Amino acid sequence: MSDIPDKTDTRAKGRPERFRVSQVAGAIQAAGGVLTDAAEALGCSRSTVYEYLNRYPELRAVYDDCNEASLDVAESGLAAFINGALPGGDGEPQAVDPRLRLDAIKFYLRTKGKARGYGDALELSGAVGLAKLSDAELAEHAARLGVRRPSTDDLESGGDDG
Repeated sequence: MSDIPDKTDTRAKGRPERFRVSQVAGAIQAAGGVLTDAAEALGCSRSTVYEYLNRYPELRAVYDDCNEASLDVAESGLAAFINGALPGGDGEPQAVDPRLRLDAIKFYLRTKGKARGYGDALELSGAVGLAKLSDAELAEHAARLGVRRPSTDDLESGGDDG
């Protein structure tokens, strides 16, 4: 926190800031990047903390660092879960329910494995030139991708399957 300047600014109305930048930075760090908790510690509204974040880039950096640290902790926990064990309260590994482990693996692949082709959505780059394809060519591409063309019944019922 020592590299956060202890500056104050004046608001548009000419009144001094309510908090020093270092105070807001300390509250954000103590709250682990949870701005509602930081605001509560400062005794102000969440919108006040957001105003400081927008006004002072160094506070945005503190906030981003806190979020990155939290993501690192969450990823470490997820990795331990995927690997089949989580530390118990006594430090010894606990067994992980295989169904929950499979869900965790699928989640990880969907979010972190996109570069390797995992994910929920099909992303088209436009390289195929879909606008220039005939209906027959579109149907062929759709069949190859496992996408079926909606029937008239689907369109009339709003596409619900059941």
